[in-house]
Amino acid sequence: MPVRSVSRSPAVVTSGRPGPVLALLATISGGMYAHDGEEVGYISEGRLELAIEDDVHVLETADSFHFDCNRSHSHRNPATDRRTVVVWCVTPPPH
Repeated sequence: MPVRSVSRSPAVVTSGRPGPVLALLATISGGMYAHDGEEVGYISEGRLELAIEDDVHVLETADSFHFDCNRSHSHRNPATDRRTVVVWCVTPPPH
């Protein structure tokens, strides 16, 4: 499965010390992902279309999500005229 990196703001929410969770503020333009772990996020601004296997969820500002990353998943910004900002946490960090 293709993997595409996310456009990430330089503002990292964690202390920067190595640990079991990576938290970041991400500006989403879309992508496909496959990896071990879990993801949790909060939609700070805009809309996020999150596909987990055959289910597609359209999340709005102030919505949140949590899922097992071993399941096939992808996400995208469904809007063409505004950005999507997500506070995103991944465990374990993919780096």
